Amino acid sequence: MKVQIFIQIAVMLSATCTFALPVTNITPPVEDTQSGECSRDYQDSYRDLIHHTSFMGKDDRKVLSKNLEVVKFSAAEQEQALRCSGEIFCPGGNDGLGSQQSGGSICPVGARSSGGHCSADRIATVAHLFVDRKTNRFIPKLETCEFRNYRGHVSKLEIKDLKSIDPTVDSKNPHKNMRSDKIVIHLKKPIPGCDPYDIADASDVPERTTEVIALTNTQEDQAGTVDGSEPQAYACNVTRSFAAKEGSAGIFYSDCDVNPGGSGGFALVRKKDNRLSLAGMFIRIGAMELNGQAYDESKKNYTIAVGTNADFVRMAANPGKQPDTAPSRIDASNLRPASSGK
Repeated sequence: MKVQIFIQIAVMLSATCTFALPVTNITPPVEDTQSGECSRDYQDSYRDLIHHTSFMGKDDRKVLSKNLEVVKFSAAEQEQALRCSGEIFCPGGNDGLGSQQSGGSICPVGARSSGGHCSADRIATVAHLFVDRKTNRFIPKLETCEFRNYRGHVSKLEIKDLKSIDPTVDSKNPHKNMRSDKIVIHLKKPIPGCDPYDIADASDVPERTTEVIALTNTQEDQAGTVDGSEPQAYACNVTRSFAAKEGSAGIFYSDCDVNPGGSGGFALVRKKDNRLSLAGMFIRIGAMELNGQAYDESKKNYTIAVGTNADFVRMAANPGKQPDTAPSRIDASNLRPASSGK
């Protein structure tokens, strides 16, 4: 199978840092761009949760209807997945061939009415689809990007939200700063029949051994084997979690199996009231040759999800308003976005 590593927003081990992970008291090393040396200046900002060995060789990905015993979705939650998650497609990406990634509708904190209603008028995804990696400019035909769910609904995206990304500024460019590789976008029309996903509370953020449900679009290597009429939905486990600094993105490692096309996919947890909520989004992948191999942090064979911490909550309430973040000091030379080309 194609098991990829996703690299998200912060804390990937720098290729220039030879660093053996001890069993306890780990903090993510970061590369000092001035000296080229490894530093631990985030030591007070992250907590470490030691992982258990997890094997990624078995492909856990299945379409929703074939995996209900595992994900335990109710009938209402199945319909929520079909209506509220889907594909974001941009015809102008991938050198004009078109690019796609996963995404879904979210409800801002405090936006539900007393009757429980929340308008499905915005989606969350990762930002790198909209920026050309080679030119650091927006992809062509940005105005034609659209969200497609599994019930046949198509929504155009509000370009004014996308333009909040500034690809020429490192702190806002999602290819140069993984902390910025997330965005909430208004839709021109709400998604009919969609009850959007809540954002996980701080008390619901996954920690070690927490089970999450990965909800993604059809991934690139699955073309021809599934018909794309429903999402991929499968269970996986958090193996390490790092708390967030205010204004930056918390992250967690997991053994979730993801391939190109799954970028922007949701990592869902159940809140204390049993409601599914968004705890993170997958964003990047690593070396293809690691597919099918065991979970191994020394080889960077794991997935990383950006957490839905404070800055994401603010983005949900004000789509297109990316928080200011410092440029990432993470070596991403062996990583690439997990968007799929058509």
